[in-house]
Amino acid sequence: MKHFLRIQRRFSTRQSSSVQVALGRGLGALLLAAVMTGCGSETGQEFIAEQITEALSGVEDIDIDVDGDTISYAIGGENGYKATSGKGIQLPKDFPDDVLVYDDAEIISTVESADGFMVSLSSEADPGDIKTTYLDFFEDNGWQQELLADYGAMWSTQYTKGARSLNVLLMQGDDQPSSISLTLSKRSE
Repeated sequence: MKHFLRIQRRFSTRQSSSVQVALGRGLGALLLAAVMTGCGSETGQEFIAEQITEALSGVEDIDIDVDGDTISYAIGGENGYKATSGKGIQLPKDFPDDVLVYDDAEIISTVESADGFMVSLSSEADPGDIKTTYLDFFEDNGWQQELLADYGAMWSTQYTKGARSLNVLLMQGDDQPSSISLTLSKRSE
């Protein structure tokens, strides 16, 4: 839950208060959708769509799409964004090539806005291999490391390149797949 709150604060610094609330609720609903996508039943999908709709009530320009095990919604307007969660989802079409998406990982959710992207992944790979792969890739591709924090079950590194900032967060669960979160945003100059 702490990870979600940090993401909410990162986005909320750029949003109006009504959009802040909608975004926080929407991301919460998206996380709920990610947890429940495995159910695959129409009832489960309808429940998730209803929860997203309720969480984003008061937002005038919203489009929700439930397609099999994938749930997407888009908020229009100046501070709009698009979020997708589910099985077999793809990266947003404008996701940059110089940001590594770990090969041995499944994309479980994406969020894209005018200010950047957030991609959540799940991987059964060895966490040490994941760390090494990310460190090597970004060093070899012109990214400047700004921060590295290793707390055992949680590992984070932050990079900058030009006007962009990237945070990679790896969380390891006991006998569970690792969670990888990539947050790419424009830096304030």
